[in-house]
Amino acid sequence: MPKPFQTITTNYDAKSVEPIGRLDSLKVYYLGYYHPKGSGLQDAVDTVRILDLKNNHPSGVEYYARKMQAALGTDVRGAKLVAMPSSNAGSAPVARELRKMFQKLDGAVDLSECLVRHTAIDPQHKMKGIQRTAKRHLESMRAEKVDRLRDLDILLVDDVVTSGSTMKAGWTILKQAGARSVTCLALGMTSRIADLPTRPNPLPTRPNPPKIRPQLRGGL
Repeated sequence: MPKPFQTITTNYDAKSVEPIGRLDSLKVYYLGYYHPKGSGLQDAVDTVRILDLKNNHPSGVEYYARKMQAALGTDVRGAKLVAMPSSNAGSAPVARELRKMFQKLDGAVDLSECLVRHTAIDPQHKMKGIQRTAKRHLESMRAEKVDRLRDLDILLVDDVVTSGSTMKAGWTILKQAGARSVTCLALGMTSRIADLPTRPNPLPTRPNPPKIRPQLRGGL
């Protein structure tokens, strides 16, 4: 059986885990932790592989392709995937690597060209305030080829989620473009001091894993 997804909900009504921001109850699934500089845990395997992905190293793509394939199971076939555009305008390295990963998923459909960053913005850590950051993301991205999105269930994928503002903007744009549903998935959630484990990648299990999509196969 594949390991279940862990989940965060970006408001303060979440019962299972602490939220990461106040963003209208947007739920974000994640596969593990990303430990930033200064945490002392950057040698944890998930963090190393995310850094590989950011640095265009094939081991990051291979690692997370296997992890997503296992987590999605049979639902991966026919899944409609969109890579979150990086803060740079155009096809930045991380978005390209995510799309390479999509190509390795059995039967998945890459619709990343439908969400584009038309204006470069400052990296997340240089912007202050969750709502202000979400507004900047909304203003710098747009949906294209919206006929390909209409009435589909989309899985929106980013490498790392910290405040949730990027996901919120991407979710909003895809929904406004006509997607039936948008499920948000990050390869890693940025750990805060309170989250830091005593050993790398604790990956706690949940007795009843959440469904990652309403319907990602059949008749889409």
